[in-house]
Amino acid sequence: MKLSVRTFAAPLLAAGLLIAMVSTNAAGTMRTAPGTSAYFDRVKVTIEGVPMQSGPWLGVEIPVIAAAQDLLQPNKILQRRYTHAETREWFEVLIVHCGDVRDMLGHYPPVCYKANGWTLEQRTTMTVAINETDGSIEAPAMRYAFGREADFVEERIRIVNLFALPATESDDSFGRDLSLPDRAGRFRDRARLGSAQVQIILPADVDAPRRDEIVEAAMGLISPVLLDVERGPM
Repeated sequence: MKLSVRTFAAPLLAAGLLIAMVSTNAAGTMRTAPGTSAYFDRVKVTIEGVPMQSGPWLGVEIPVIAAAQDLLQPNKILQRRYTHAETREWFEVLIVHCGDVRDMLGHYPPVCYKANGWTLEQRTTMTVAINETDGSIEAPAMRYAFGREADFVEERIRIVNLFALPATESDDSFGRDLSLPDRAGRFRDRARLGSAQVQIILPADVDAPRRDEIVEAAMGLISPVLLDVERGPM
């Protein structure tokens, strides 16, 4: 299998898009729900605790651009590439947790990757397994196919994407598109509980069975974050 050596630092946080989000950041700086600050601290610690190694997969941090920190003021961002020690296969993980769900509305692949020169070739609904101690949760996700030509080289990637919000009695905790954070953003108290987005980025030339295995490995790393976001303030 031919593997690309180019690093696809996820353009979710492109500076040109971040500028448009400043106004929503200002609206979401106040936290009103009891326990929200402790909840955000807990999620931050959980994101920071995502392992650097899982079996043969070894992680390397990808620096987050300064504009993302300055303009988004996220609770925590993690961007990391994992490489298989033997096969040299790779995948990237991007986790963003924002303190206001409305900050997430402009940040998802069809918007951000297009702004960075990628063409959306296909989108497919799917489910991913979020691992719990006593089983797993089947969560909705979206798989995107993107391509572009850069420096006369054609590049193609696949992205598995989903959102997570604190659980409520009236809405789901996990979603595959913007409809979930959009609904939550219409209610101030719910909006200020924040949201998380995860992306798993893979090269496009991985066959389907192996792709599913790699996504499963990535979900094993990030499941604790999604479950912690779902728990919400305690």
